[in-house]
Amino acid sequence: MIRLGAGRRLDRIVAVGAHCDDIAIGAGGTLLAMCRAQPGIRVDALVLSGGGSEREDEERAALAAFCPGAELRLTVLKLPDGRMPAYWEEAKSAVEELRAQTDPDLVLAPRTDDAHQDHRGLAQLMTTAFRDHLVLGYEIVKWDGDLGRPAAYQPLS
Repeated sequence: MIRLGAGRRLDRIVAVGAHCDDIAIGAGGTLLAMCRAQPGIRVDALVLSGGGSEREDEERAALAAFCPGAELRLTVLKLPDGRMPAYWEEAKSAVEELRAQTDPDLVLAPRTDDAHQDHRGLAQLMTTAFRDHLVLGYEIVKWDGDLGRPAAYQPLS
């Protein structure tokens, strides 16, 4: 059993999103709480779409704000929004490359039953690449009310 509990030190976190803003919407508060509690933590983030655009700039600013005092490494790719299943090989390669670069204590990813195909596909890749890691799925609140049944909550002030 992989545990995350009081007193456990986290040195490395991986956070992934299919689109710029997914991490901020789904895990921003959790990242902020963890980075404030443990300055110097390393956060490796991967976003599959939005690279080279204004959205990438927004993502960099958001993660810098949500990860104060962290060693932040962000990669933003240019896969087309809404087309992740057609770019499965590229997405899988990016996740495997991320896995080769880090051995995190915690992985934050979209939940595996998310209705959006990009979110769901990325979530499925995470549990194959990070088999021996604690992978927690986050919700991305959307207009269609696609909410799951969370098993864990991060208290936020």
